[in-house]
Amino acid sequence: MGDVVDVMMDLCRGYNPDQFEVYKSRNRVITIRMAVNEVVEAKTLVTEGVSVRLVLNKSIGFSSSTDLTKTGIKRVVSNAHKIARSKRPDPDFKTLPEPQKATPLEKGYDKELLDLTLDGAVDYGAGTLRTCRDMGPQIDLSGSINVVSEEC
Repeated sequence: MGDVVDVMMDLCRGYNPDQFEVYKSRNRVITIRMAVNEVVEAKTLVTEGVSVRLVLNKSIGFSSSTDLTKTGIKRVVSNAHKIARSKRPDPDFKTLPEPQKATPLEKGYDKELLDLTLDGAVDYGAGTLRTCRDMGPQIDLSGSINVVSEEC
C-alpha cells in the first residue's frame, strides 16, 4: 500500500504546494444472502482507491480515483493541483491536520474474519441454516452475512 502513497507524495511535492494530504484505502466486502432456508448468493467485492488534497495559497484542490496505474495516480495529483490553482483562496482555511503515525488496531476485530474466504463465508451461512432447520420445520430463515474490512 505504501508504494502508491509514496509515489503520490513525491508527485505532490513536485508542485511545491503549501500542504498536501494523500489517502489510500482498500475495502473488501463478502456477502452471503440466504432466502427461505437456502444460500442464494455469495460474492466478494474488493475496491481500492486513492485521493489527494493539495493546498496552494489557501485554495484546496481535491481529486480521487480507483485507477492505481502510474498514469492514474499522476492524473489524480495533477487534477488536485489544477483544481487548487483554479479556485479562489478560502479565507476560512487554517491548515490540514498534522501528520500522525498510524496506530495498529490490536483489539476490536477478529483476525479470523480478516482471513475469511468466500468458501468459508458460505460455510457460515450453511451452518446457520442447519442450526435453524434443527430447531424445527416451522422455521424459515432469510437474511444475509456481510463481512467488511478496510485498510487505509
